[in-house]
Amino acid sequence: MPAQTYLMRVWLPDRPGVLGAVATRLGAVKGDLLGIDIVERGGGMVIDELLISLPDDAVIGLMIREVTAVEDVRIEDVRLVESSRDPAELTLDACATIVEWPLRHPAVNGTLAELICQQTLTALRCSWTAVVNHPGVPGRVLASAGIAPAASWLVAYASGAHHARSTRAASGTPLGAVVEPETDTFCIHLDRSDQMLVLGRDDFSFLQGDRRKAQAIGRVADALAALHPPTAAWSDCGEEVNGDLLATPG
Repeated sequence: MPAQTYLMRVWLPDRPGVLGAVATRLGAVKGDLLGIDIVERGGGMVIDELLISLPDDAVIGLMIREVTAVEDVRIEDVRLVESSRDPAELTLDACATIVEWPLRHPAVNGTLAELICQQTLTALRCSWTAVVNHPGVPGRVLASAGIAPAASWLVAYASGAHHARSTRAASGTPLGAVVEPETDTFCIHLDRSDQMLVLGRDDFSFLQGDRRKAQAIGRVADALAALHPPTAAWSDCGEEVNGDLLATPG
């Protein structure tokens, strides 16, 4: 059986030598550490996502026992992943692919939102993503990837997030000062293009490191979407899908 790649989210005490001890335990079960992503730090703890290659799935249980034998180390999640590329590389690749869109599709309108959704889905290992019109215009889901919630739910969620952000701004709270809670759904405001990028995971949450990567992809996507807005035919047409309005090209 060929080697398989796993993503392990692990909680480590923030002190020297702990990560090295974990790496040693992985080596004991012939695990190859391919990448390390620090997704959150605080309160004396560090949350890392470790990309690990294992010779076969029979050693997963042994790996978990070895890693959690390190003092104060806890494993939140272990999942099989398709890509052996680390999260930082996936984020850079997503940004580059989005920037290249005009060169690949110079005469096509309406597909940029689809590309943004697919690249974000892959880079951040989301369960689903969607691009929604800014709540200031009629609510439409311009594109989605994965098994996204109903369009009506997505529009309502985006509207609620926009209202919460506006309320914070009106109160004088700096947007950068707000620490978002750990959630399985959140959105990126694409202000230049009057759109919102909504991300979801079905079985594990987004942490601050995930949000920073999403913000980077969102900045690139927003700038390009502002330069290449959908055509009027795209924006003004809609198709009823299970009672929900989903934007479709005209």
